[in-house]
This record gives sequence, C-alpha cells and structure tokens, in this order.
Amino acid sequence: MTAAEIREVADGHGRTAHNLKLAGVDGIEIHAAHGYLLQEFMSPLSNQRRDEYGGSLGNRLRFTIEVIDAVRESVGSEYPVGMRLSGDEFTPGGLDIEAMKEIAVRLVARGLDFLSISMSTYRGYSYATMIPDMAFSPGAFVYLAAEIRRALHHAGTPVPIMAVGRIIEPAQAEAILAEGQADMVTMTRALLADPELPKKAREGRADEIRQCIGCNQGCVGMGHTGRPITCLVNPAAGSEIQWSAHAITRVPSPKRVLVVGGGPAGMEAARVAATRGHRVTLWERSNTLGGQVSVAVLARNRAEFGKLISWLEAQLSKLKVDIALETEATADRIRGELFDAVVLATGSVPVLPTIPGADALAPTDVTEALRRLGHIGPRVVILDDDRHFKAAGIAEELADRKCQVTVVTRGGETGADIISVSFAGLRDRLGRKSVRTLPFHDVARVDGHDVIVYDEFSGREECLHGIDSLVFAGQNRALDSLAKLLDEPRVLLAGDCVAPRGARSRRCVRVMRQDGSYRVMPWPVSVDTRRTGCLLLRRARHGWEVILAP
Repeated sequence: MTAAEIREVADGHGRTAHNLKLAGVDGIEIHAAHGYLLQEFMSPLSNQRRDEYGGSLGNRLRFTIEVIDAVRESVGSEYPVGMRLSGDEFTPGGLDIEAMKEIAVRLVARGLDFLSISMSTYRGYSYATMIPDMAFSPGAFVYLAAEIRRALHHAGTPVPIMAVGRIIEPAQAEAILAEGQADMVTMTRALLADPELPKKAREGRADEIRQCIGCNQGCVGMGHTGRPITCLVNPAAGSEIQWSAHAITRVPSPKRVLVVGGGPAGMEAARVAATRGHRVTLWERSNTLGGQVSVAVLARNRAEFGKLISWLEAQLSKLKVDIALETEATADRIRGELFDAVVLATGSVPVLPTIPGADALAPTDVTEALRRLGHIGPRVVILDDDRHFKAAGIAEELADRKCQVTVVTRGGETGADIISVSFAGLRDRLGRKSVRTLPFHDVARVDGHDVIVYDEFSGREECLHGIDSLVFAGQNRALDSLAKLLDEPRVLLAGDCVAPRGARSRRCVRVMRQDGSYRVMPWPVSVDTRRTGCLLLRRARHGWEVILAP
C-alpha cells in the first residue's frame, strides 16, 4: 500500500463511523483481528515494510493509531469506540500474548473505550482457533482476555474487556465474570442455537436452553460459502418467520399424531407437533433415541452431538410425548391405529461398495465400526467416499486408540467438504496423530490382508500390507419401504428416508429423469442439466417449481 492508500483507508474508517453514528448505532468496534489489514500491519510476520509503517512496534502500530484517530475525530470523545484484537496469532514469528498486552496498552491509551479479545490469523492451524469448534473445550481462549485485562489494570488504563470463543451457556459466562477474567462476554453461535437463551436464563430456565455444539456447519459453514446462515441444532435459524418459537402456534383442534423413528428428524417432528398441541406418539424400533447421532457420539471427538439428543429427549418428556422404544412399525399396525397423521422418519442405511476380495476383511461401515470400536484394527484402511466427518471422525478416534490408520479417498482431501475453519484443525490433528491420507486414490481389490489401492491419475497401484480392518464411509440408502406401503395423504416423510443427507441439510429438490421418474435429493445439489437432460425442481408453496432446466 502506498501512503496515499493508507490515508484513504483510515479516512474511510472515519466516514463509516460517522455514518453509523448518524444511523443511530450505539457504538463502534474497529476490526483489527483475525489476520485482516490492521493486524497485518501490526504483526512482524506479515509487515515487511521498510518505511514509517514497518520495523519497530511503534511504526507497525502507526496505521491502526491513524484509524483510531480518524474514527475519534468523526464521532467525538463521548461516543463508544472499541476494537477487536487477536490476543495471539498462534503462528511462529507472529504476535503472541506478551506482544499483544503491550499493543493493547498503547491502543487503549489512544482513546479506545473497550476491547474484544479474539485470536488467530488465517495461517494454518491458527485459522482453526478463529471460530473454535467442538474439538476445543468451551472457553478455551478466555485466558487471552484475562491476560490483557490484567495488563491494562497494571498500566493504569483499565477499560471493559470482552471474552469470546465457545462461551455457550449462562453459568459459564457468569463464572468468567465472577473470576475477573473479563468484564463482558460475547456469545454468537450460542444465540443462533437458541435465540431465547437470555430470556430462559433470566427466568431460571437454563436447563431448557438448546446449546450450541460447536459443529460450525450451519453458521460459519454456510456463511463462508455465501449461503444464508442456518444452525444444525436449531432448524428454525434462517427461517424464523415460519418456524421460530413465536411462529409455532397451538392448533384449535388437536390431532393424534404418530412419528415413526426416533432419530433427530423424528424427535424434532414430534417436538414441534406436541408444541402445537397435538397428542403425539413416537415409535422407535431400537432401545434408544438419537438415530445415527447416538452412534456418532461414540467417537469422542464428536461427543458434543449428544447435547442435541439430550435436549430433544428433555423436551419430549416435558411435552408428554408417548415414547415406545423397541417398537417395530408395520403398515398393518399403523393402519390399525386411529392416527390422524403419520410422520415417517425411518432414516437410511449405508451402502457398501463392491470390492473384489473385500469379504476377507469383513468390511464394515462407519456406523457399525463405531459400535464395535474394540474389534477394529490395529491396522485400518478407511475408504472415504463421504468427504465429511464420517471418515475423518472415526480416523481420529482410531488414531487415539493407537491404530495405524490410512484413509483412501477419491476426493482431493479427506474431509474436503468440511468447513475450512474446522478443516484446518482437523488436518493438523490427523497429521500429529500420524494418520496417512491417500487423495485421488481408490481401492482396486483386497488380497487376504493386503489392500491394493490405485492412483486415479496414473493408475499406479500400491499395496497396503497387513491390514486388519476395512471401514467404508460413504453414501446411504433411504429406508422408504414403509413409505411406499403407506402412500396416502395423512403420511408425511422427514429426514433421511426422504433423501440421505448430512445432519444440517433440510432443503430438498426433486430431480426428474428423462424416463419421467423422480429422485429426491438434498439442496444444494450438483446436477448438470445440459448433460443429463434433467429438470431440477424445488418445493414451492403449492407443489414443485422448476429452478433449472436443460
């Protein structure tokens, strides 16, 4: 940047602050964190300038101070102005907490009223700390705010300090304040998971709060792809007009509703129906609720998914839903009952690939492997045809159990479809745990305990010797046979029996093939309509509408 460009950006901050004040905004937070421009100037890792904006700490802070001055000049001395800082870049050669304590003291002295202490840059593992997922413990980085708060008090320039990063429940927030680690807390994802969190806490209903699980899939995961933000644990997020707690009204004439299937889709359907006042019965053929989520939590790195099931169970109990476990639903039995409506949430089952010779290793899918973790290994090959946390999650779990793990994937990287901020941490952990990955490879055949894989570019084969277990992470098939037997208006479908998908997906489309048949798939879906000759239709208010055509 030239000196003129630097002045232009500083002036732009000032004009923007002036506009915000005119618009009635109560205060301003200048963004100088997360490896963006102001932090780049402050950090010796990225600032290699040799003029008055580079070199010494004073020079590296010059641009940020000019921004503070421009904002102050435009809004006056009485208007609240603060700044977000990264308390540590977690990158060799970058800013650490000791450097940031000195920087915080200097910047506050320039006229800031508060600091919000975050962390990270976009470099490598550091990126994973920016929006910490469930791999990080709640409040893992609050200590950064506490350190900077102490430094400011010691310097005689105390201002309110905000702490951030997986602060997910009121008791945790209260403890941070009571221990003097911060003066305020910032909770973003927690309020997406449950917008009623403050109200429930105020009314002594903290046990009813739907907790954020730090999956990052609907919030930052959607935001980083330019799509509307949603939430895996809160299906109403992004659709509040239709589905929020305020939009779900009680019906004047309650019905008898049967929900078949106790996975997340079935439990949520039962909860919403009961909230509206219907008399709800839920049949689950296994001896526990939770569906695939109840298995996913067996991988310790995915254990926080259990919070969703625990919350749903508590809600169903509170709403007096009649739950019958170990109950098999048949078409005749359903027809024999006097239910006004039936919701089928029967889920899906894995489809194992056909691999010559694989029977010698008794191949299994991730779900069954998690149920039998003690029988897996010690040398494991995971065939990743999922590109999400199925393969990556069990790979990390098995590595923690001292298994030697190789992940074979036809995609570019194992977990390639995981949101980038979580993928950065996953990649680091798998590397440290010696998980080997073979991108753009597939399994050609199995010969006894040898698994032969091949490079999809060159066709070159490699033999993985002495393999004990072969685990497949891939696609599922809808369990929709009951739906086909009960093809009547009172029957509705929910979840994987409509179309197998990830836990967050909720929108579906129909693909009409050239022969006139239909396939229901999660949206967004990649279909080349010019090549396949398909129509792509989306659910509309009165049926289906065409959104893509050949």
